[in-house]
Amino acid sequence: MVDGINPARSPADLRLERRIFAASHGRDMTPEERETLERIRPPRTYPVRPAVQSYDSPIAMLPVAQLYVRDVPDLSPPEGKDLLQVLWCPFDHPIMPRTLLFWRSAAAVTDILDTPPEPPAVQFDVCRNRACSNRSRSPSTPTIWS
Repeated sequence: MVDGINPARSPADLRLERRIFAASHGRDMTPEERETLERIRPPRTYPVRPAVQSYDSPIAMLPVAQLYVRDVPDLSPPEGKDLLQVLWCPFDHPIMPRTLLFWRSAAAVTDILDTPPEPPAVQFDVCRNRACSNRSRSPSTPTIWS
């Protein structure tokens, strides 16, 4: 636990938990599914006593977004940069930055990873990587509500 309340969990355990919930949707969980959830979920102790603990190893930041200036023309990059990378810390606590922004030159990014590095633990399920894409739209673009 980093903040003393929300336990850090491995991304693999979070994926397994999601698969179990998806597979059991609309039916009772099997004894094996319940046993697996009990095994991978850390026990809760009450009363909760918040205490900040440090994570002493290097930890991968979570990639959130990669924005190209060509796709988002309203971005104002530093000179020579055309790619903004947004990273999140996998833990929510006040002693580390929650978000990091890196401006890069897309031409200089040559060693592209098939899969981003995964931290050994994350604090919340929402911190897991999920592939997605969005089409950019200027705020002045008409919508169906206009």
